[in-house]
Amino acid sequence: MKTILHITGCLAVLAMAGAGCKEEQDPVDPCFGISCLHGECADGACDCDYGYAGPDCSEELTPQWIGVETVVLSGIFNACTDWDGDGDGLLVNDADVYIRILLYDREIYSSKDWAVENTSCSHGCSYPRALVIRQPAQIHTLEIYDADETQDQLIGSVTFTPWEALHGWKFPSRATLFHLPQSCTDGWNSNHIPVRLEWEGIFYSF
Repeated sequence: MKTILHITGCLAVLAMAGAGCKEEQDPVDPCFGISCLHGECADGACDCDYGYAGPDCSEELTPQWIGVETVVLSGIFNACTDWDGDGDGLLVNDADVYIRILLYDREIYSSKDWAVENTSCSHGCSYPRALVIRQPAQIHTLEIYDADETQDQLIGSVTFTPWEALHGWKFPSRATLFHLPQSCTDGWNSNHIPVRLEWEGIFYSF
């Protein structure tokens, strides 16, 4: 009632003077109308989530490096190569599997000391050695080996770009880098185990 009387009185007085009258307003919310895509507004500006930047937090940053606690491999390309661990034409539980990851031709990771014995990795071969990717936007190569007493045998390899695989996932702590179906279906070696590379315990530095 006081507000109505105040405004009415103001109008009456200022009308006689030929002036206008403005209603008193509450303080304006500094975040009104501000949208933060990956973050929250605070005091009129976006406070971006980890890994995002820009006025509206829409810019996804590229990490300077990516750390991984555990690498998991499923499948060993055994339907698409001539590799046969013991020469019997069957590739079930033949290999002592370990992997190498290379940046160009430089090894940055090897799980040879954690080779999983007598496996085809159909249920996943887990390697607890930590991995650090220092150039996540560059092409890397995964090589899969069978550890042997005389000479290790290369089973297969594939190239991938870590940041290309992770980009757009909002910086997950666990992710599948690739999942390749096996298209080779001829002969004894066609057991149709897809090759999948997973990273667990992923963390980022910007």
